[in-house]
Amino acid sequence: MSFSFRAWCVALLALIPLAVPRTATAIPVFANGQGVSCTLCHTSFPGMKPYGMMTMMMNFQDLQEHMQSGTLPVALHVEIDSFLANREQKAQTSVSTLSVLGAGFIGPHVTWYAEQPIVDTGEPGVTEQMWLSWNGLFHGTNSIQVGKYHTPFPFMPAHGFTIGDYLLATQTSGQNGFAPNDSHWGVAFNGMSNEFMYNLSWLTGDVGAGDALDYNSATSPRVLDANLAYGGMDLPYTIGVVAMKGSAPLRDAAGGAAGQDAFTREGIYYSYQRPTFQIQTMYYHGHDAQPDLGTTNLPLNGYFVEYERDFGWRNHVVVRYDVAASDSLNRRITLDLVHHFAPNLKITGEMAMAPGAAPVFGVRLGWAGPWLPGRRYTFNSTEGIHVTPIGARQGG
Repeated sequence: MSFSFRAWCVALLALIPLAVPRTATAIPVFANGQGVSCTLCHTSFPGMKPYGMMTMMMNFQDLQEHMQSGTLPVALHVEIDSFLANREQKAQTSVSTLSVLGAGFIGPHVTWYAEQPIVDTGEPGVTEQMWLSWNGLFHGTNSIQVGKYHTPFPFMPAHGFTIGDYLLATQTSGQNGFAPNDSHWGVAFNGMSNEFMYNLSWLTGDVGAGDALDYNSATSPRVLDANLAYGGMDLPYTIGVVAMKGSAPLRDAAGGAAGQDAFTREGIYYSYQRPTFQIQTMYYHGHDAQPDLGTTNLPLNGYFVEYERDFGWRNHVVVRYDVAASDSLNRRITLDLVHHFAPNLKITGEMAMAPGAAPVFGVRLGWAGPWLPGRRYTFNSTEGIHVTPIGARQGG
């Protein structure tokens, strides 16, 4: 979906009245229901603070269920991207994301979350997330999560707030399209104990909800994914490791099934975070037995180093050097500058540079909501949507 410059400006002007200073984000349903700002969990959405990462890894079970009762259970997330022309590409502006989000509790021990993009990178969207989590197992914070969710990974690349993705997390190998940057259907066991966070997942494809129960190994990968991390809350650092073992289907020239590619992935992650900055890095390694017909024993390697500087909640700077090598070699330096008009309305400027390629300059306008400081959007089937003070009693 392409827009003229005039249309882009109209979209910006239409959003500003909604968000100065009235709206919140990332998972606006919980910001609205819990009566908090998105800055409690996020640096610049969807980037996470330690508390936000802990809340997400616990599948939101640490939130107060009674405060969500009777509040609006859905929200919107919008991103508009614009890229300047260079010698290799034309200028373009598009709606990169238009998503409907929903989240909440089903009783005190079950949480749910769903994200359905209407538009994703300019195309009709495929279900991003749709899961249920049974929480509080074994008298602790353990949970069983079933559905489609972000691939468990030490730094959760889906929560990066640069315009460009992490090369390390998007690289594939031959016909093996499994990548940690994607969401996958599966079942996971999650938990926390003191400063430890752990996860064991069985993952399949990243298809839409219509194919969620199609567990045909000839069409989707099968991956066992184990993660362990230490630190991040009371400690200023986090150390994490990940190990994956799986298989991905191979196709012949006619599109028929032609066997399986057995593969492994492993990585080690480190971050150091203070109130005003974060440094994070990861090394990622893998091996594919047969990523393509006629190709065997192919290694996969990647690493990145990233520095993020936060100037209050309004302004942020990110610098990243990223390398990914499997059946091709990719390297990139990324610089992003972010300014928030409100906690949930921001503009991001990015310059991405790669060897032998012209620099790419992009701008993104992002918004999510609704939310009002000191107020909640409430909803019931008879009276519809209302705005009430946070101190007002919540009803089902």
